[in-house]
Amino acid sequence: MTIDHLRSGLSRYTYEFAGYVSAAEGFVLLSGYVTGLSFTRAALANPGSLWPKAARRIRTIYVAHALTFLVLFATLRWVPGVVAEDSSWAKLFQMHPVDAVLLGLSGLYQPEFLDILPMYCLFLLLVPFTVRKLQAGEGIKVLCGSFSIWVAAQLGLSAKLIVWLGTVLPVWLGDFDPFAWQFLFVCGVCWGYRTSAGAAKRPLFQVPALPFWLFIAPLVVLLFLWRHGLLTPPVVWNLEALQTGMNKQYLGGIRLFNLALLAGCLGSFRWALVPEKLVAPLALLGRHSLAAFSIHVYLANYWTTAQALVPDFTPLEQILATLFGVTIALGVAAALERSRSERCS
Repeated sequence: MTIDHLRSGLSRYTYEFAGYVSAAEGFVLLSGYVTGLSFTRAALANPGSLWPKAARRIRTIYVAHALTFLVLFATLRWVPGVVAEDSSWAKLFQMHPVDAVLLGLSGLYQPEFLDILPMYCLFLLLVPFTVRKLQAGEGIKVLCGSFSIWVAAQLGLSAKLIVWLGTVLPVWLGDFDPFAWQFLFVCGVCWGYRTSAGAAKRPLFQVPALPFWLFIAPLVVLLFLWRHGLLTPPVVWNLEALQTGMNKQYLGGIRLFNLALLAGCLGSFRWALVPEKLVAPLALLGRHSLAAFSIHVYLANYWTTAQALVPDFTPLEQILATLFGVTIALGVAAALERSRSERCS
């Protein structure tokens, strides 16, 4: 995600490399999975702890978002010429500072890269209810209800709501429609619940790994070739419908299908596709994902500012800046890990 958002030559090889799936889809799905694990364990230990746990996590995420927004607003606003007219920050900087801050802190206006955390706060409100329903054996109802909301988003109902809100306030909810993306998060919560509650030992369906992989792998390759322009869809296909299915803001159907195929491939042969040496640094980032995410937002915004002030960075300089940014994110996670270990000892 850091490499993608710092936009160097490396991002051409990392952004949607595997097809019509970006880091965001994996980030939301895995966040839902970890949330499902955590809240299911809490529900099994103390059923009354779900809402307090959700409230504490929402508070933590909101504080991180608010601090990130305030620091960026204060620093970017007073640097002349660094924000383009089409930037998501431009409208805020044209307002009175108090109005702009209130609008940003309320979550009604979310500049670039600052739209994920407010969406997570909304998603966490669903988690206690979702876990309770799953414990009651109503998982199918949960998924059907979440899927219905996703369908409504595809039909434009959420977009109409945002347009209506825009007639009252200058609303901008960012590049992710929460009504669509909640489905991916809820799927992750259900997955985490099955794992934590032991239900994962009883699979929903049993398919031999190799035949299953041989069936879905060609579809993964096909979508990969389409995404990178190495193959074009048949002319008889409805290209407008294809573009809708590939839409990232509303989490189009093709993106969901592509993610499901990739998950199937990784699930069948995860031991062969995930090098063991990568597990430790990835787990480190996962344990401190909120801090790493906030740092990456700072890096992405300040790098955009630097490029506006010095537009002639060479490709090599851009790549070095990207690698430096990744190193900073890892360094922050490592420092937090060390601090945690010292407190525990």
